Amino acid sequence: MMDQIDRNSTIPLYEQIKQIIRSQILSGEYSFGSRLPTEEELCEQFDVSTITVKRALSELVRAGLIQRRRGSGTIVTRKPVDDNFNITAGFSEVARTHGRETSSKILGIELVEANENLLTTFQLPANSNSHFISFRRLLNVDDVPSAVLTAFVPEEIGEKMRKYDLENRSFYQLYEEITGRKVVRNENKLAPVSVSPEIAKLLDVSPGSAHMLIRGVSYLEGGLPTEMSVGIFSGDVFEWKADTYQVRNADQERSLDPVYGDFLDKIK
Repeated sequence: MMDQIDRNSTIPLYEQIKQIIRSQILSGEYSFGSRLPTEEELCEQFDVSTITVKRALSELVRAGLIQRRRGSGTIVTRKPVDDNFNITAGFSEVARTHGRETSSKILGIELVEANENLLTTFQLPANSNSHFISFRRLLNVDDVPSAVLTAFVPEEIGEKMRKYDLENRSFYQLYEEITGRKVVRNENKLAPVSVSPEIAKLLDVSPGSAHMLIRGVSYLEGGLPTEMSVGIFSGDVFEWKADTYQVRNADQERSLDPVYGDFLDKIK
């Protein structure tokens, strides 16, 4: 986890400082309502000019992560949630709303270097040396193997997650507990996929059978990406539907994508 600037990097100093403070907010080191160090303290901490610190803080203000209040300093803020936006639920929460019991098994935890896809997803500079932690899990619904899901989270969040009983905790609830911000938005892409023998064995299905591949990105309040996930969901357990809505004001038009779709009434 980067907590010092690299003067040999091609990334501008203000951008490095912005990313360091952004990571500290994301990890919960600076929670909602807390006060950041003063400009003078940041200048001393990073050994940079006031102009550089001001630029970094201005970028964070534009991102909705902090507010600069006269007489109070720089405060970490919680970006208001759009009234038209439903709070996004995670796998466990969605299952419970359908009267189902869930469980999970950790298949692997790994520290990985950022690739182009992760850097783009988490809005990081292309030459950033950031790391992520991947959590690979088998998810069950009513003790039926239902999905193999790999979640990639920033290293500073992932290291804190390691301290929890991950097989009995909702990841979305952990993100909120660690960062002080709710998961408010998901972007999901669905595609059919034929499963490999390894995935087939985990899901107790036939090798080569068709199931659903879901690639997703989850965002915290303030537009902070917190998780990129890749999962294969059993077609024997899940079904998906999409509802189309007509809106009167074209400026308000937006896509309404289900998080995990609807559960089948019966486990086959």
